[in-house]
Amino acid sequence: MPYIKKEKHANYRCAAGGAQKKLTADNVLVDAEVIDENEVKRMKQCQFCHERFTDVIYHHHINNCSQRFEQCRICSKQVLKIDMHRHEDECRLSKNRESKDSNYGKGLYAEAMPVVAGSNSQNEIYFQEFNEVCPNCNCKIPESKYFEHLQLCFNQEKYCQFCRVKIPFNKEQEHIKQCAKVREMNLNKEKKYNQGNRVNKNEDESFFRKLMFWKENPSHHKDNILVDAEVIDENEVKWREVKHAVSDSD
Repeated sequence: MPYIKKEKHANYRCAAGGAQKKLTADNVLVDAEVIDENEVKRMKQCQFCHERFTDVIYHHHINNCSQRFEQCRICSKQVLKIDMHRHEDECRLSKNRESKDSNYGKGLYAEAMPVVAGSNSQNEIYFQEFNEVCPNCNCKIPESKYFEHLQLCFNQEKYCQFCRVKIPFNKEQEHIKQCAKVREMNLNKEKKYNQGNRVNKNEDESFFRKLMFWKENPSHHKDNILVDAEVIDENEVKWREVKHAVSDSD
């Protein structure tokens, strides 16, 4: 931030002779940074990123600032320097699709060739026929650049691995989020999970129903008998009737 810097007092003597006089300069507004007690370096603000740099660094930074706009060599549009590399890749592919309608004729690809020793012309333009046709954008691509183009082509399509619907390559993630098949699979998985919880709960309840209880013999026989018990609710137990034959002699 700019701040007020107070100039030091300076003593000077009149040329014609006389007493010394003290001169005090007014306060001045400067944009500077104090490096040490004896040196002050002025700071300059970059007009693109608004960062402040010293004079030495500023001239280097202003030519390499990532927030400055530069002209694309292919389409002549103004693009941020930080995005230039990605833009040129996209722009080059779009230009390849338009090259079939260029002035050189349909189906031709112009490539600058190195200068041949002893040749009169400084630059030679070599025309060659396209060897492969991209199945996605229907552009004719040289054989040497065909596989590279297939990987970068934005018009390529692929089948969804869930619903088998053909979708654009760059829209795959958006499609999966809205895919009906994926939603159906998630619902089925949730139902199976809930059913598994209910089965486990029923098994736990059936375990308590099958518990064996000791009950005294209603005929007051000297021996106790082991009978099954059925749980009706938490407070009531219904015992199964067990016929026990007791002789009159007992």
